[in-house]
Amino acid sequence: MGDVLTVILWVLLGLVGLALVLVIAVAFLLYFVVYARNIPKYGTLLLGDNMTSDMSDPVEVNRVNWAKETETYVENHEPEELHTLSFDGLKLYGRLLKGDPECKRVVILVHGYHSSSTMDFGNVVQFYHVKGYHVFLPDNRAHGQSEGKLLGFGWLDRRDVITWCKKLIRRFTPDCEIILSGVSMGAAAVMMASGEKDLPKQVRLIIEDCGFTGAIPQFEYMFPQQVRFLAKPVLFFDNLISLIFNRHSIYKASSVKQVALTDRPMLFIHGEEDTFVPTDMVYENYDACNAPKKILIMPNAHHAQSCNADFERYTATVDQFIQEVLGS
Repeated sequence: MGDVLTVILWVLLGLVGLALVLVIAVAFLLYFVVYARNIPKYGTLLLGDNMTSDMSDPVEVNRVNWAKETETYVENHEPEELHTLSFDGLKLYGRLLKGDPECKRVVILVHGYHSSSTMDFGNVVQFYHVKGYHVFLPDNRAHGQSEGKLLGFGWLDRRDVITWCKKLIRRFTPDCEIILSGVSMGAAAVMMASGEKDLPKQVRLIIEDCGFTGAIPQFEYMFPQQVRFLAKPVLFFDNLISLIFNRHSIYKASSVKQVALTDRPMLFIHGEEDTFVPTDMVYENYDACNAPKKILIMPNAHHAQSCNADFERYTATVDQFIQEVLGS
């Protein structure tokens, strides 16, 4: 009888060990797909079709076409190239579209996950620039011409945003007025920056569009429903990996906690049809914010499509919010 119990015990221990190895393997796979600068081909198995444009969707067609038009617009206006050094030694890159020399307003447009400012903001770039504003288009870490092998997922980017703010204050004048605007992961970055104690006073308002509530809730949401029970153990090991390779805890990467600390007016925007960052998340972020705030839920907009779904309503809402906070 004793021998039978011993065998059963060893079998159970073997199964537990195998399960642990599988969880750790999934954690490594998830982390180095989601955070990778260049997503490997097998990464589409985890991310699905969210990384490709659905050209059967007329709003997405607008988004892609406007991105091309905006890139041409930016290049035709001969942007000034700016460089800075991140807190952890990465060389960061961005382009500055200079506006009216008499204008004190500077807009920083922070793009989303594996994207660019011209893709995520489209004609919004022209909207600000035609108004005379200076428009800055940074490449997030591990994107474009900025250095980095692993993405910051908003949390590390929040420090990069503040670094850029300080550089632009030196580039212009101490009495400049900075508008922070972000889409998707960029929206999370500006929300996370909003709660930092050293966010410069020149940052006068913040606009977030389809940002997630935090890294952990977003990762959990991405897990297929059939294996959702694996989310917590996998993310536990993902956090250990993040501490080793990215030197930060993904449990700290919370937009909700950061916006609760800010005193800067915030405009929250989200597409009603967003299934990548669920629309419910905007209400959590909005409710947590104790600063002056407004919210816009854009009908017929999927993820990162709000300005493309109804450009006039989007820009009118943004313009009104800016006027209420900064004046005309």
